Amino acid sequence: MRKPWSISTTVRNPERLRGFLQVLSEFEGMNFDENVQIQYQIRLIQYKLYRPMNLPEDIKREFDDLAIKKIDYKKAKKIFDLQKYKDPSMRGRQSVNPLNKLGFAIAKKSLGKIRITELGRKFLDENNDVSEILFKSLLKLQYPNPFSSDFRSRDGFDIIPFIVTLKFFYLLEKQTQIDEISKREFCLFIPTLINYKEIENQINQLLDYRRSKNKRDFEVQFVSKFLGSTKNIETKINNLFDYGDNILRFFLLTKYFTAKKSEFGQVASVKLSQDRKKEIEELLNMFEGKAISFSNLDDYIEYMTDITKPELPWEKNKNKLIEMAESIRKDISQQIESSKIAINEYSKMVLGKNLFELSEEELKNHINELRKIKSKINEAKKAHILKYNFAKLDEHIKILRNKEYWKELEPADLEQIIFELLLIIDSAEKIESNAIKDDEGNFINFAPAKKPDIEFFFKEFAGICEVTLNKTQYQWIQEGYPVLDHVAKFMNQYPNYTNFVNIFVAPKIHDNTYYNFFIALKYGFKSKKIKILPLNFEQFTMFTKVLQSHFEKFNGLNSNLILTFCNDIFYSMENLDDHSMICSLIDNKLYSLF
Repeated sequence: MRKPWSISTTVRNPERLRGFLQVLSEFEGMNFDENVQIQYQIRLIQYKLYRPMNLPEDIKREFDDLAIKKIDYKKAKKIFDLQKYKDPSMRGRQSVNPLNKLGFAIAKKSLGKIRITELGRKFLDENNDVSEILFKSLLKLQYPNPFSSDFRSRDGFDIIPFIVTLKFFYLLEKQTQIDEISKREFCLFIPTLINYKEIENQINQLLDYRRSKNKRDFEVQFVSKFLGSTKNIETKINNLFDYGDNILRFFLLTKYFTAKKSEFGQVASVKLSQDRKKEIEELLNMFEGKAISFSNLDDYIEYMTDITKPELPWEKNKNKLIEMAESIRKDISQQIESSKIAINEYSKMVLGKNLFELSEEELKNHINELRKIKSKINEAKKAHILKYNFAKLDEHIKILRNKEYWKELEPADLEQIIFELLLIIDSAEKIESNAIKDDEGNFINFAPAKKPDIEFFFKEFAGICEVTLNKTQYQWIQEGYPVLDHVAKFMNQYPNYTNFVNIFVAPKIHDNTYYNFFIALKYGFKSKKIKILPLNFEQFTMFTKVLQSHFEKFNGLNSNLILTFCNDIFYSMENLDDHSMICSLIDNKLYSLF
């Protein structure tokens, strides 16, 4: 029976792979035999990177307690043993599988000692560009390959998935002028595209699907025919959507694809990044999508783990690099002319460089700089469209006020909603999000752990905004303490500001969070008085409506209003005897402004 291809059925979010790789690095130099495979899986449980299904209540409480980052090894082993796996070591092999697939590590019993590759070490370093690392890795992932028997040629596999997916979209647009497909279509037709020769046929299947009157019947027939079986077909279709969702998360992070989102933040449709069109054409000229033939396993491993391979068409060709740079510069010039958006002196300096005087390496760095400038222009255009767009404000408020929508949100979706709400009521000199974005400025992943979610700078004050979906008793441990740390570092980073206003937004604020923010305000944190305004979703939306009302009444928005309002709350908070009154205090202050 045929099966769809996948990247990882173990780890849904690519960011989580860092934790899996970090734990594996503790075993580096050891043989990945059955004993180490079991130890690795137990260690993943110990670090709470893997959560088994069957947990006794006492252990479940400890596992759920986010204050405990690492549980006792004996308890982790007990949890593992309670699962009563038929093949215990298989769990460790499954967990390490995506790390092997992507060339981040070599961990296989038959291959001797565990090794973290150069590519893997770059992935572990959060300062490196995860998009570039995943791009390099996915360019080489192919089925079949000598490392794994999961996807064999006798089952029809002959594919470099990333290349074939690029080609599918490229040919679809060229032949039909259809430049995007829905997420559902992606999940149906990309994981089931297992041979580079079948691209045209798969495009025709997509077109037939769009013409079909009964989409559900088509899906059942299509998937049944692909699998060669109707057994458990509903489950198999649901699995297909899980695979597609996982694949899409990886592909979006490369920035070669971009997604359009629904009003609730979920991916609605997918298309090729217009900003990478030149590179995509070069890649498709170089690769047809057929799996590369290797004479032996060692050659494949060397290829997968060598960060310099494959050598891309533009990497050693100065003329192609200049063409790419000129193409991006042209786009930037057109955007500046059409949008009338001003760029800073540094950007002007970058755009003014003589391309012919730059080396190949300098040209590659220059292209990255140009992309950043273009991304900033795209963000500025969006900010201009959003500014005082109160219809959009009402759309976002509708989501934050409806609990049914919360479960549909992911962290990056919430960050984007809060960020856009701040842009709508904007009177700041600068508002920046640290989320990972594609070339068009769309959010594709949440901000890295060591950075604030959002930073804003007004003439009179500066601050950060941290957002979370966590509303449990562990909110403080997971979100609260890091916020205090981010604020303290932010204050040190910008000593020229005398006023700081920081905002923490969550569906609801837990009592422990109120208490610790209260203590940090009253008695300080790391020798600093920390001012954080804890707002639940209802309060934050009310706050934005207050600012909207002020704008409409006075035909403008004075940032002093924000500073005065927040300082008034901070003063009142500091003079409270007990933190339990903070929520009602904020409610009363907001109502008084209305």
